[in-house]
Amino acid sequence: MRWRTFAGSLTAAISLMTGLGGAALAQAPLFPAGKTVSLYVATAPGGTADFTMRMVARYIGKHLPGNPTVVPKNMPGAGARKMASYLHSQAAKDGTEFGLLLRFIATDTLYTPAEDLFDVLKLSWIGSPSPVTDVCGFWYTSPVQKFEDLQTKEVVIPGIGSDAGEAAQTSILSQLTGAKIRTILGYQSGGEMTLALERGEAHGRCAISWEAIKSTYPDFTAKKQFKPFVQFALKRHPELADVPAVMEFAKSDLDRKALEVFLAPQSFGFPFAAPSDMNPATVAVLRDSFAATMKDPEFLAEAAQRKFDINYVPGADLQDLLKKIYGFPKEVVDRTKALQGQR
Repeated sequence: MRWRTFAGSLTAAISLMTGLGGAALAQAPLFPAGKTVSLYVATAPGGTADFTMRMVARYIGKHLPGNPTVVPKNMPGAGARKMASYLHSQAAKDGTEFGLLLRFIATDTLYTPAEDLFDVLKLSWIGSPSPVTDVCGFWYTSPVQKFEDLQTKEVVIPGIGSDAGEAAQTSILSQLTGAKIRTILGYQSGGEMTLALERGEAHGRCAISWEAIKSTYPDFTAKKQFKPFVQFALKRHPELADVPAVMEFAKSDLDRKALEVFLAPQSFGFPFAAPSDMNPATVAVLRDSFAATMKDPEFLAEAAQRKFDINYVPGADLQDLLKKIYGFPKEVVDRTKALQGQR
């Protein structure tokens, strides 16, 4: 009898505590009211990533709880590693700091886990406005205008850093096709790399998406300033039917699997991420607000005006794709690293 009385009292106490805890959780704010939101991008001003972040910043505030002011900020450095490290270990975890990383960061921890100060699997992925198809192309003043001529003539391609997309893509092309491509690194944004073309410092660009060309650099096609010669895709984009896909140059099953790993970040497009180890409920608020922004009529109207195609990728899908990428065998990962010129 005493045990039953004690057990009954204990059950009642636990129920009371659970009820109070549930009420407290229900009342706890999932997003702080009245605080300014900082929306970052991992590049310097200029270029498609910066433009995309600022376009989202103009509309997402009205879909966040309390309609906060959203301030766009730039955090370039180390091919987006600086911003990824900041989100992982320093940024506020209350939803007031998040932003647009470069898509290649998705596989960064896969290749160099010991070197990174962050873990992409732990970041809170919010979503992407669109996947992309990267291309390499010649500038109209380049001494080389045909892909086959790269077997005998060298071109110069600008890049951000040794771990960024430009260096990786040119290395892959050199190894799979024998193309003579030299990269000059140290640029801070797509805008700076385009200026390099205009100043005659470089002959073309790599790791620039077809989507970016249409939205940010319409003169590239309208004035025939830029001629794509290869696309980094599993298969040819419908609008680039005459441009070979890099997968067509794979010489073995291992190379095909390695390229599948390398090309996975294309699905990330323009990925927005928030800090690691956030309250899942707060992550859900950010994801819902981002999804609402992607459907916002005013946002869609501006995107259409700028010829920026919106093909929204949910944050949960990005998280699932990361799990798949990081499940590839070591042999495949090692070959992917080797193709990119990594050891």
